[in-house]
Amino acid sequence: MDLFELKECEYTSATVKNQLITKSTDDYIAFVNLKYSDSSQILNFINENNLLYQNEVIVFGDYIPDGICNQIDILNSFSMEVYSIIMKRSLFVITGCYNEQLYYNTDFELLCRLSGHTDIFCIACTDERDYTITNDASALTYAYIIKKYIHTLKRSDTLYSYLERITHFLMQSNYIDNFKEYMSRMLYDDKYYAQIDQNTAPVLILSGDNTCYGVIKDFAYYLAEALISLGQAVITTDGKYGIIENIKNLKNIQIKCIIGFQATSLVNEFFRNINTTKFIFLFDNPIFFSNCLRNLSDDYYILCQDGDYAKFMSTHLNIKNALHFPPAGRGLGLAYNQDRIYDIVFIGTYYPVATKLLTNDSCKKYFNHLIMNPSDNFEVSLNRFNNLHKIINEDEDLISLLFELKPIHQNAINHYRHLVIETIISSGINLHVFGDSWNNFESEYKSNLIIHPNINVDESLIVYSKAKIGLNIMSWHKAGMTERIANIMLSGAVCLSDETTYLREHFIEDEEIILFSLEALNHLTDKIHILLADIEYRTNIARKAYRKANKEHVWNTKARQILDILSC
Repeated sequence: MDLFELKECEYTSATVKNQLITKSTDDYIAFVNLKYSDSSQILNFINENNLLYQNEVIVFGDYIPDGICNQIDILNSFSMEVYSIIMKRSLFVITGCYNEQLYYNTDFELLCRLSGHTDIFCIACTDERDYTITNDASALTYAYIIKKYIHTLKRSDTLYSYLERITHFLMQSNYIDNFKEYMSRMLYDDKYYAQIDQNTAPVLILSGDNTCYGVIKDFAYYLAEALISLGQAVITTDGKYGIIENIKNLKNIQIKCIIGFQATSLVNEFFRNINTTKFIFLFDNPIFFSNCLRNLSDDYYILCQDGDYAKFMSTHLNIKNALHFPPAGRGLGLAYNQDRIYDIVFIGTYYPVATKLLTNDSCKKYFNHLIMNPSDNFEVSLNRFNNLHKIINEDEDLISLLFELKPIHQNAINHYRHLVIETIISSGINLHVFGDSWNNFESEYKSNLIIHPNINVDESLIVYSKAKIGLNIMSWHKAGMTERIANIMLSGAVCLSDETTYLREHFIEDEEIILFSLEALNHLTDKIHILLADIEYRTNIARKAYRKANKEHVWNTKARQILDILSC
């Protein structure tokens, strides 16, 4: 159990306790108010009575019943003064943690939520203290509680008696007028209530399918787990996390935001009509999704791994919230495997250039234009090509033509993937690749291409942990970063990648990453030979890269960034 002793000013702060929740790792977390007790007293009582692990929530305090309490019992204990609270951390997946929009009686409010999912074991200390409210923040909390649980109180036939008791209680503290004002706003101003309620509302994550070898579905789980580690309530549509009986009920419950990965379904009418923020992670060129990304409202955020994609969507698709948001990675750690048996590995699929698509003279010219200008993104390339050949006139035609040219763009990607691999193995370096697709690779140097069986995402992390160098070849993301780069760094290998503006701006070249230019592949093998020959140089790069990636390119960081966007 992670136990935190807090001064009175810390204990009453929802923000302070939430920060401690994010740092805790044990199954149970406990807070003790040093004004009334200390950890030794609490622990002695729990151990003597064997309470831990028999109860998911334990509360010590005044003005609470003794023993096991349900939600109605907790609601009726609105004057409670909590000395200490012990909670099973996994409950926050369903309930969320402390509500930072409230400033007093936050233990009471959290217990009301927790008691909707589990019984609360209460230890009443004494009722001899004269409890009075010392500020109007309690009046706000009580008004919010009544609004939130009004149907629960009605079903138990206690609403009117509950209102009478709270009114009488607040009259003694001269905060009845404040309470009436807050209550009126709660009942008649839906936005005011929603602003408070959304603080602890769940994030809905669309689980996705097994597209891209299950990578997209894995991303959904990684982000869900990261949000949960921060105390955020989470629901996944496959039922793995949280509780939702029917997705059609979404319109009737408070959702903090909805997140999907490559989830164009998020733009359909059903989701458009849900009044919450929607995040769509896109990992491919937005040109391929242009038809469904038009006319999005301001509550949509499109998160892309390439800064150029974000600019394209803002400029051509009028998307207000198109953000450069590189994906995170995972790894087995810097020192997981010191026996790095592979000199250099590349984990990706091989596709040969489809020459049958280049029979048309215009297609050949455009393909050759791409090959001659590998530093330009597709939009820039097409505009430059148009300046030479005058093939388009209007912006709408540009988008349509970019979409139609997808096969030519893919051919350019395949061409450079082949050329990079060919450059490496032609120098006598053994390159380890994975999957049957590499059997289609044709080269007189193919004996230096070591082809292994197919592997899944988790197995790829083991491979990176056994490699000295992890190769990354961008799929024409000229201002981006991929999860492959983060995975390589987080597994303790040196990342060798073709350059992008993002990588140059965010990593120190030759200290955290090794970059090469597609326009100067003659220098590529020299970089590899130097890395393989100098273990100290290689190790220093891997160590520095790991530190940066572990700080900036892990899912916990991305989860915090999403929550920061929501709090703006």
